[in-house]
Formats: sequence, structure tokens, C-alpha cells
Amino acid sequence: MVHTGFGGIMTNRLAAYRGDADLRKRLESAHAFYSLPELRDLVRSVNAAPPAHDPQAWMALVASEITEDLAEQLSGFARVLDAEPLPEPTDFPARLARLRQEMGIDGLAGLVIPHHDIFHTEEIPDASQRLSFITGFEGSAGLAVILEKRAALFVDGRYTLQARGTTSPDLFEILEMKTATIRTFIETHLPAGGKVGYDPWLMSEADLDIIPQGCATIATHGNLVDRIWEARPPEPIAPVILHDPAFSGETTAEKMARMAAIIRKQGFSSALVTQMDSLAWLFNIRGGDVPYAPLVRAFAILHAEGRATLFIDRRKLSPGVEVRLGEHVDIQPISRLEDMMGQLPGKILAQRTITPIALAKSLGQGTLVWGDDPCQLAKATKNTAEQEGARRAHLRDGEALCQFMAWFTEESGKNTLNEGETARVMRELRSRQEFFRGESFAPICAFGPHATMPHYHTDGAGAPIAGDGLFLMDTGGQYIDGTTDVTRTLPVGTPNEAMKADYTNVLKGLVGLSSTLFPQGTSGLQLDALARKALWHSGVDYAHGTGHGVGSYLGVHEGPARISKSRADQALLPGMLLSCEPGCYRENAYGIRIENILLVIAQETLPGWLGFETLTMAPFARELIRTDMLDASEVAWIDAYHARVAENLMENVPESTRAWLHMATRPLMD
Repeated sequence: MVHTGFGGIMTNRLAAYRGDADLRKRLESAHAFYSLPELRDLVRSVNAAPPAHDPQAWMALVASEITEDLAEQLSGFARVLDAEPLPEPTDFPARLARLRQEMGIDGLAGLVIPHHDIFHTEEIPDASQRLSFITGFEGSAGLAVILEKRAALFVDGRYTLQARGTTSPDLFEILEMKTATIRTFIETHLPAGGKVGYDPWLMSEADLDIIPQGCATIATHGNLVDRIWEARPPEPIAPVILHDPAFSGETTAEKMARMAAIIRKQGFSSALVTQMDSLAWLFNIRGGDVPYAPLVRAFAILHAEGRATLFIDRRKLSPGVEVRLGEHVDIQPISRLEDMMGQLPGKILAQRTITPIALAKSLGQGTLVWGDDPCQLAKATKNTAEQEGARRAHLRDGEALCQFMAWFTEESGKNTLNEGETARVMRELRSRQEFFRGESFAPICAFGPHATMPHYHTDGAGAPIAGDGLFLMDTGGQYIDGTTDVTRTLPVGTPNEAMKADYTNVLKGLVGLSSTLFPQGTSGLQLDALARKALWHSGVDYAHGTGHGVGSYLGVHEGPARISKSRADQALLPGMLLSCEPGCYRENAYGIRIENILLVIAQETLPGWLGFETLTMAPFARELIRTDMLDASEVAWIDAYHARVAENLMENVPESTRAWLHMATRPLMD
């Protein structure tokens, strides 16, 4: 991953750095919290963090008051530390050879390298991109198995085409990421008596299910990839701030008391909180340690009596945060977590799928019991304040989307656009909206065959957008009051009839799921086929899930609810936000996906029944809709949706967008 600038840090005036002696004096005058050597370590970690919305926010970690002169010198100091180092050669054969040497030193015939880091999150910082360092694969889900003579990269259906384009087939076989497939590969190619190593901080007990029974495993001392990664970035540091209860709808004390009551009722003395979104939700804190989500790399232990221990790098805490968290939250460094786990009595609640084995094995007198993180369900069922915030965020997001689509309609006919430019324009339009804090994931702006890769993205100009075809744009925003995620597929030139038929079938799937009613207790697994029905009737399916949970100024992907053909048994509850994103992908030709965010709501006139409220506000592509393929109820739903979009947005979009919006939202049969 390439960062723009140094952690996003900049000032209005890029003054020359006047040297360490000058900065030391200014730090002393400002009664800074750090000496110059300590500041050097801090700033290197700040530089390793993703670009920040407020590029000077990190300076609050240095001193209580930052003058303009000090800010200029701090920025200059950061630029000096971020001076481009000599790039580490991307010689993947050499890296793989060195890694195998380390395996030999440790007596290993195999090594498992997951994509995720110690927090088991989808978006990880550069310091945790070990899978990419070894394989070149940059997707958000994958795993490598390195053996003495063979190696394989396992990815799910979203990333198969991408992996083939980024990972050398001479070094790695590209295989489907299924437990049975991974086990078969290890069983077939691991030498008899060979031992498989893993980093116990990166693997949970559930992760070890991929290892065949009877195969010897060894928890490594340290990470073997880190041993050979000479230019590995430092762990990121971004300021931790408090999230206003006006947006969260509940104070930290209220959340802690509610969650403590749950674990106490279940007979636990404490609960280990390892998921970053759970932790951010519980303590009403937000940060910037990972790309695209305001999350904080930290752990917590919540005790049944209502107090908690937050394990975090104290340097991240903005002034006043520790005091305002209250006397019931004890702050400790992460390095103390294993020791304190060993001192816990009674039954400790933890999640089998994400608790690092290193922590599971650190217990003393206590007993670890696998169960569900109570914060996950509480976080997923948005309260009234969060629901209202989501509605407001999607309205503002809709304004930006409509401005983009009006612009794209005008510009795409000139054959001068490229994929990278569209991503830049979309971000710029969102950035003008109130409460915008950044994108919610790497934008997917794909034309033609690129759109067949559900998670395609480009860091540069990308492909030109010219001729006849389809352009797919999957983007989202992080706002203080909500998180958005929307996909629209737009025509370029003159699309053919096959494209229109596929688009209409995808739209029928979105309408079918969005308009359904279902009884309480229904899961996403039971609803998934509604989005696929029209595509199935034409002999088409898509390899990804239909929908995922969406956070409230948190991760764009959250559990426990999802809509999918597998692993989606959580019942949908009022207040949950889920995406609905059916798709159709014609290899080497084009891809189509349409995505809205849906809020689960109770049906007042039908007690015990639920439905969806569509929050996303952006027209569909009329030019791609085959009305002869729609029934009357589908036409009515689309017309009603477009009428809502026009009613909610027309007065707030610029005058230059209104004519386009009027045409885009008129009834289908006009």
C-alpha cells in the first residue's frame, strides 16, 4: 500500500525544517510531553498511519498548545523522517527463499501466513501486510501455505482474478480458500513427519482447523516474515478521540454497564474484547490506525462488576481522553495483556474465531470459555440516534453521488476519462459534505473487464473509459454520523442488449430483496435467494455474498449479521444496517453490481414481521433497464424509490445537477 505524503501530514506553509536544536527549544517552551528522541519514535509511527482527514490532528499528542511556528517545525520534522527510503526490492523469489531458510532454522516443513493481523481485521496497516510482502497479493482476504518445495495462495471468489494478476504462478498455486482445499494441499505435499508453524498472535484456535488432523504444529517464537522484512514499517499511531454521545446515542458508562450485565447474567467474571470495532463502540472512541475505518488498535477486558481495562499505546490518547473515559476504565500497555490474562479468575468469555492463541494460552487460574462477543450484536442493532444519523449521512452521500453521476454522464461521452480520475472526483465531491471524515474503503472504479473483479482498484490512472461498455463504481464515505457504501453501474457509449438484460436481472434481485417482508427470526441465509432469483433463472450466479452489516462511523463491514448462501444464520433484528449488492460478472467482458444500504425495520401494521427501509439515495441507470423484463410491482417499486430520491435531494444538489436528477428519476414508462 502506498501512502500519499507522510501519514497525510501537511500544513498550509511547508516551511523548511530548521533543525533538531530549534525544535528542541520549541518543545521545551511548549512543555511538550516528549523529548526529541521520544518524539522521533512517535512521529515515525504517525507517518506509518493512514492519511488523516485533519492532517495536523496528531500534533495534539505532542503538547497542549501548538503554536503556528511549532506546527510548521513539527511538519518539517515529519517530512525529514518520512524522506523516501531506498525501496526494498520486490524480489518475491528471493523473499520466498529467505523465508524457507528461516523455516529450516526453526525445524519447520510448512508455514501458514494469514492476511489478518492480531486483531483479525479486514483492513490492516502496512506493518501487518505480511501476506502481500511474500506473495504480492493485496486483497483483504487470503492465506498462504509455504512448504519446502511448493507454496499456495488461497483466496475467496472475490479475489481469484486479482490474485492471478498479482501473484507469480511460478511461486504460488492460486487455490480456493476453503478449509477442505487447504487441508488437502497440506496433506498432499507436506513431507511425512513435517511440522507446520504459525504465529500464535495471528492464529486463533478456529484458524488451526485448516491444519489436517495428526499434523504436528508449532507456535513460532516471533513472526518468521518479520525476520526477513528489513524495511518493515513501524506500528501506526493516530490520535484517539471521543465519539460524541449525541451521535452514538449512549454514553460509555451506559454501554459498559449494559455489557457487564450481559456477561454477569451468563456467569462470566470477565470478557476479552479483541475486535477493534467492538472496542471503539464500547468506549465511544474513534481513531485512525487502519485504512478507511476510524478504529483503534487495542484490546480490552470487561469485568462483570462494570469496570474495564483498556490495553493501548498511551501515546495515542488525545489530551483529556483518559480522564473522560472515567475512573472505571484502567489504561495499560498491550505488553501487559498476557500477564493480566494470567491473573483473571473465574470464567472468561472470548471468541474462538478471533482470540489469538497466544492469549488463549496465557491463562492462569481462570478458564477460557468460547462464546459470542456481546458488543457485536449490541453494536449491530443501531439505536434511534444512530439510525437517524445513518439517514442523514446517506442523504448527504446521495447529494455527492448525484453530482458525480451527472458529471460522469457529461464527461464519459468525451472519451477522455480514466478510472483513477473518477475515483478522485467522487472523493472530492464527498469531501465537501458536512461531517465527512474519509472514504470507507478503497474505491472500486472499474470499466469493462476490470469490473469482473469485485474488489478491483487502481492506485494510478487505471484504464481509459472510452467506447461502448459499462462502468462500475463501488465507493463509500465515513461521516461522523454514519458510514455509507454504494455501488452503481453506469453506461458508457451504447451498451448492448446482453448488458441491459444482465443489468435488469441484477436490479430485479435488489428490488426483490429490498421489498420483501419476513417474520422475526429470519436470517440472511434464508433471504439470500431473493436477490439471486432472477439471475438464477437466466443461468447466472455471483461468487460473493449478497449483503454485509454496516457500522455507525465504524467499519463498513461488520458482523454478526449478513446475507449470504452460507454462514449467515444470525437473525436480522430491527436497527441492523445491511448492504444489498447482487451482481453479474461476464469474464473478460464486463461486470455489473448494484448496491443499496438497507435498515431493518419493524412493520407497525404486521406485528412480528420485519422489512427494509432503503437508505441509499442515488438513481439507477435508466438507460440499462429493460422495462419489458419487469413486472408491475417492480416498476412501481423503482418509480417510488426514484420519487423519494428526487424529493429528498432535488433542493440540496447544485443547480447544474437538477436537470440530470429530474431526468434520472422520472417514471420508467415516461
